[in-house]
Amino acid sequence: MIAQLGSAGMVKEEDEQWQRVIIEKPFGRDLNSARTLNENISGVLKESQIYRIDNYLGKETV
Repeated sequence: MIAQLGSAGMVKEEDEQWQRVIIEKPFGRDLNSARTLNENISGVLKESQIYRIDNYLGKETV
């Protein structure tokens, strides 16, 4: 999904506009799958674009 956002240009920051993506955690089935997902996310987004939120705390926000 993140790669598709990148391919569509939806996370590109330009003209002083910023883009953020909320990632609900925990994610992955285990440590290895979580690391792989994190690598995929980092390949598309800058760290400043990633907002990781706990699934319980994010319920009301989202």
